[in-house]
Amino acid sequence: MKVYASIALISIALASITPAQELFSDDFNSDSSADYTLNTSSNDTKIEFGFDYSTLGIPVAPNTTDASTLGLKLAGNLVDPGEAEAVTLATIMQFTGNFSVSFDGWINANGPFPGGGGGSTEFITIGLGSDGSTVNQGGATGSGSWAVASGEGGSSRDYRAYKNDAEQFTESGQYAASQNNNDLYYSSFGGIDVGTFPGQGNIAQQNGTSATGSFGFAWHRVTLAVDSTGGTGGAAAVTWTIDGLRIATLDAGIGDSFATDGSATVGMMDIFSSVSDNAQLSFCLIDNLVVEVAQASTIRITQSQNFAILNQENATSHSLFSIENRGLTPITLNELNFTGEDAASFSLDTDLPLVIDPFEIEGVGITYTASGDTGNKTAQLEFVSTDGLEPSVILALSATYAETLLAHYKLDETEGVIMVEASANGPNGAFIIRDPLDYAQAALATGTAIGFSAADSGDSGNLALAAPLHVPTTSISLWVQRDADSVGEDVLFNRDPGFTGADAIYGCMVDDFGIVTYRAGGEVVLQSAEGAVPTTSKHHVVITHLDEDGFGNDTATRARMYIDGVMVDENTEPTGFDAYPGSASTRSLFIASRTAAGAGLDGLLDDLQIYSIEITPEQVNTMFNAPGLTASMEAPELRITDISYDMDAGSFTLTWDSIPGQIYYLEGSTTLQPGLDEPTWQELEDSIESQGASTTYTYTGVSGPLNFFRIFLP
Repeated sequence: MKVYASIALISIALASITPAQELFSDDFNSDSSADYTLNTSSNDTKIEFGFDYSTLGIPVAPNTTDASTLGLKLAGNLVDPGEAEAVTLATIMQFTGNFSVSFDGWINANGPFPGGGGGSTEFITIGLGSDGSTVNQGGATGSGSWAVASGEGGSSRDYRAYKNDAEQFTESGQYAASQNNNDLYYSSFGGIDVGTFPGQGNIAQQNGTSATGSFGFAWHRVTLAVDSTGGTGGAAAVTWTIDGLRIATLDAGIGDSFATDGSATVGMMDIFSSVSDNAQLSFCLIDNLVVEVAQASTIRITQSQNFAILNQENATSHSLFSIENRGLTPITLNELNFTGEDAASFSLDTDLPLVIDPFEIEGVGITYTASGDTGNKTAQLEFVSTDGLEPSVILALSATYAETLLAHYKLDETEGVIMVEASANGPNGAFIIRDPLDYAQAALATGTAIGFSAADSGDSGNLALAAPLHVPTTSISLWVQRDADSVGEDVLFNRDPGFTGADAIYGCMVDDFGIVTYRAGGEVVLQSAEGAVPTTSKHHVVITHLDEDGFGNDTATRARMYIDGVMVDENTEPTGFDAYPGSASTRSLFIASRTAAGAGLDGLLDDLQIYSIEITPEQVNTMFNAPGLTASMEAPELRITDISYDMDAGSFTLTWDSIPGQIYYLEGSTTLQPGLDEPTWQELEDSIESQGASTTYTYTGVSGPLNFFRIFLP
């Protein structure tokens, strides 16, 4: 069975839409500090450009176009509990007229949740009309019109808007609802299982679910938009929206006036003097800042939810498009048309016509149904609306029906905390380091391996986290070598940040007797014989879990355990893993350790592969005999295709069919006499790196009666 390494995705192409005129933008992938005036309340603050937020398990910001996870990190109240802190970055560039300021914002906070830990309440800020030099700090100073949102919903007023240094209150009539997250108006925010983020769920206090209505632990699109004559008496008005939901409209014709011409600002503030009890978890992120001219009427269409992976005939997957009205008048979506070769595979989930008010966002659902041959399915999707600038917008749709490799972590890292995903199908993982990791150890598969340490009596040990999708059917392959002094259960992997052996969602571990046990839903599903994975020797372990009827019940179809290419156990009535807290698509897979003291892995791991299919016994055997291969690869026959000899140079050159990522040995022999069963072979080279599907190597220094040569995998 051929397995294709691909993921079903929508490709968004806004080729025909007329964009708003962009005045300024910053993706914060590098140090762009020269474009801003950096204003801080004190030295107890931090501004970090190009921060890689994926190291804390934070997903790519929704308006990122290059898959980068770099952004602007802002923090305050890091050390000194004596005073409140704030950071404001004001653009050097000045803006006038009708324009909007938008960015992707994230607030991270210390737990536990929903309440948050000590000193957890901090705010993200956005502003315009700034004088460029004033720190926007609630209760103290401010310039222009600006707005803030708290992270964990721990304030009496979680959503606040300001005119210069004066907070505007609900009684002014400028807010769409109350200022507290408990208002049902904000119910689309919050409710995030904080433990789902790699690099945070392993920390004891980072648990629980964020408060409904709170901003934190999710990317939100934050916007301030100017209508220079939209306020009372023709005064200016600034509308503040989060994800298209109007929070407030500051009216310069009501009460205090304010400037709209000037610098755009981004920032954070902490209005309290207390320091977070875990300052490394308390910060704001800003990405994809854009300042653009406000058009009379225009829509922006983005994909806010990908198609899920499909590997069964007639299975369905749903995607969501967000349609944003960035103009000043309502628009109506009248039609949605599918055309192209595979148009019949896609259908509309949303009733039309659909009215989108100014600065609002509405969702349109699309269903993809897998059918026919595996491979890519393409179509065109036309949005027809009353948008005066571009009434027809055509997007390219692409989805894949395939058996899929979700992620491949080769574990060849030599430093750092990022665990690189090699297939480009899944996200990078993260190493959680309590003691120095043993990087660049001798390979168990290819490249190098990484050594982990188990928990001691006071803390959990080193571990790694990956974040592939949680799917009903899965296969997990890895190589392991346990240390000689390993005591207790060695944990290979587990899908639960706070697991114990008895209640694991699913997980695999090895005990002192070398018995490998796989559990799902707290039940023993598979178990090897004693001595299957002893210490000090390398072994290939594969667990497959087939669930043909998917999530929704606690039944599965079949589970299998393979060790060193051989099936050692099978269960035809296994449990499923539907008892799954939080989002089924974001919970991390923990490798090598758990978060509570008392278990982990003392030893080496190499070449972790995660699939959304049940790989076959034949594929497992091939992967064992050719370490580093994925299930989709076919091991080529080891065959010498060319040989030449240069008498003058005393060298010969060999070319052979090879496997990518492997190391080959070269040996020579003086004679192969008839009837001699065991000729004496001399090692010539033991570290010839594969060049891909074909490898060429030249050996120099031939002397004496060496007449025969062989190339082989160790």
